[in-house]
Amino acid sequence: MDVEKIKNKYNKKNAIIVYSGELAIETVLINEKVGKGDYVVIPNNVCYRILNAIIRREAIPIIVRPENELIITDKDIKKILENYNVKCILAVHQFGLKVNINKIRSKCKNNEIIIEDIAQGWDIFSEEKIGDSSDYIVSSFGKGKPLDFGIGGIVLTNNNNIIDNMDYNNIQSRYSEKELIPYIMPYNSSLNLAELMNKADNKKRHNIKLARICYKEIKNKKINFYKVEKVEECYWERIPIWTEDIAIFKQMIAIAEKMGVSYEPYHNKMLEELPLLKNKKYTYINLSTKKRLFMLLKTEELKEKIIIDFIKEINKIK
Repeated sequence: MDVEKIKNKYNKKNAIIVYSGELAIETVLINEKVGKGDYVVIPNNVCYRILNAIIRREAIPIIVRPENELIITDKDIKKILENYNVKCILAVHQFGLKVNINKIRSKCKNNEIIIEDIAQGWDIFSEEKIGDSSDYIVSSFGKGKPLDFGIGGIVLTNNNNIIDNMDYNNIQSRYSEKELIPYIMPYNSSLNLAELMNKADNKKRHNIKLARICYKEIKNKKINFYKVEKVEECYWERIPIWTEDIAIFKQMIAIAEKMGVSYEPYHNKMLEELPLLKNKKYTYINLSTKKRLFMLLKTEELKEKIIIDFIKEINKIK
């Protein structure tokens, strides 16, 4: 299990392989002594397992519906920090869309810990690279992720304390005087990180081709596409298109079903609606004034021709 390549990619001194992305996040929270009563910011559209990690630490999740309903921005964070003494911000490159961590860092005044989650945003290039402004990078190797091994996760950081706080299941750990974090994956695992990274790089090239087609071909003024300055800045694990018109949305769904376009709808229930939170302390902040109806195109399962044909049909919707 050679971690040097991924450490070099993100210019981090330390890499810890654990059993899941959820445990990668919990490892960071434990290492930073995030605990009872501490506020942790989390977008409302991410995997529920992230919420599990926060709840187990008895921290208080601030569940945020971002203004754009997709990813947290510095404007969202500014509003939150005006009202809450936040200890940790979980910045998720959801759907492979770029979160500007540097701008978020610029709004932080009290050494808030920033965890950058790249489970769906494996390789985002811009003037600011992944890890430049965050304290930790975490990712998942779960099924369907860019780095798909079926199990596992990773923590990358320049913080040396995390190395001393892990349980390596050896003599040194047995006689440690401190409580150790037990989630580390054995080094004899068959995980081949270099191979996973190469596959993820190839997938990104495919994803960008599809995103460029959406940029160029979507002409219907009532159907929107998430736009950035450069298509290459995002990984596009999912390509979000949306409308605010329910009749148009139903037609989009019908066309996709008829043509066999691989997509997924947005979650029926966001984090703030989950039974997991029953009798738990949390805060929900809605920063969006709109109700967008999203269709998330699954890039891995789509080819260029079907995207082009699909867009031609949705452009005809009135």
